[in-house]
Amino acid sequence: AGDRAPALFSCFVVLIAIGMADSCESRNPVIPPLLKGVRGIIMNHPLCRAVSCDATLLATGRVSAAPALSGKEKHMKRRSPRWYVLPLFILLALSLFSLTSCLGSQSKPVSAFYDSGANDLTMTGAQFGQYVLFRFDTDASEHTLTTPSAADIVARFSSPVVGSVSVFAVTADGSHIVTLSGGTNVTVKPSASTIAGNTTLTIFCELDNVNKGSEAVIIY
Repeated sequence: AGDRAPALFSCFVVLIAIGMADSCESRNPVIPPLLKGVRGIIMNHPLCRAVSCDATLLATGRVSAAPALSGKEKHMKRRSPRWYVLPLFILLALSLFSLTSCLGSQSKPVSAFYDSGANDLTMTGAQFGQYVLFRFDTDASEHTLTTPSAADIVARFSSPVVGSVSVFAVTADGSHIVTLSGGTNVTVKPSASTIAGNTTLTIFCELDNVNKGSEAVIIY
């Protein structure tokens, strides 16, 4: 049983690495290349080929020996466990580092709702990219929402092309209106220029020109 302990340890390391990879993949379809490499190294380790790493067998305490071992694998089974504890520990540390990097790269949940209250708002490029609903308190008076410049809007697209569309909505929460005004090189069509009181209007921003220095946006 003593000579199987290192192999069992290797198997557990494999399962940990695979579990971390699955966890990372469920949050981000792009698994860090380092994690892939570490998983491949561990799974190809002779000790893991020397013992079946079936998760079900491990869970029940039954581990079956592989049908045939190479000379190197037989030799490694006879080696002292201390010979490969350090390499396996290093590989496990790399796996944990990869998982931390993967999870750390995920965007934290952010609010998509902006409450401007009883104030006018000149939207920034960052606000345009984050929020999808803008509310104005129009009980006492009307307010104005000014969009970012066309250049700032185009910059929010990862791969902007003419015809790309971004959508947001504006709520006039009260009896007065909200006026939508375009930033530099942003044309607001009449259909989108006024949000009536007690109404939410969906706004469509279409990229009309994405060439640097001459960006143009039309709002419908």
